[in-house]
Amino acid sequence: MAYSLVKLKKPFDLLANWPEYIKVISNHFAQPEEAEVWSPAIDVKERDGKYVLRADLPGVRAEDIQVTYKNGYLTIKGKRRRDERNDSDFNHINERYYGSFERVLQFPGGVKESEIQKKYQNGILELTIPIPQEDFKGNKAV
Repeated sequence: MAYSLVKLKKPFDLLANWPEYIKVISNHFAQPEEAEVWSPAIDVKERDGKYVLRADLPGVRAEDIQVTYKNGYLTIKGKRRRDERNDSDFNHINERYYGSFERVLQFPGGVKESEIQKKYQNGILELTIPIPQEDFKGNKAV
């Protein structure tokens, strides 16, 4: 799909309206493209026989986050929606990713999805995952 940023009615329209065309072109390049899939930063630690996972998800609504556990794999996925845009806005810097995100981590067998506790506050998703007794060996790595 091709986009035309400039539509000329007369040969010298570009020269007559160059400030407006520069703004349109600059605004186009200042808008970050939606990432197909981005990956949030996470920390996983072990505490009191449980894994505690914290994922940075600023700007993501709680209802846009899904957490599943299946066959030893924990999946965190969802979508960060783009802020409302105003056509009169001129963006100088846009570095945040928008669109779908997904993170998949392998955990030991025996974890029960129903026992995973979820908490989402201030853009941080925290999951508390009980370590199955048969797999608990005090290992610090996941």
